[in-house]
Amino acid sequence: MGVHKAFHDLFDDLIENQMPYYLPVLWIPYCTLSLNITRGKVHEALYAVIRTYKPMPIIAEVDRVGLVEYYPVNV
Repeated sequence: MGVHKAFHDLFDDLIENQMPYYLPVLWIPYCTLSLNITRGKVHEALYAVIRTYKPMPIIAEVDRVGLVEYYPVNV
């Protein structure tokens, strides 16, 4: 979050061209796993991510996992 805020501070003079939901006070970090896949394929997508990034030493805390469908939006 600090890097995100530092970036926005550095480019503060361009703030009028930014979408408000990307500003540090509103932005929520997220990771889009995939677009346009069926519920039945979600497990395959998760496995592909694990298989691809398993060698990397990623340290993270998962706060929640959610499935969002759109159009129309269904969380």
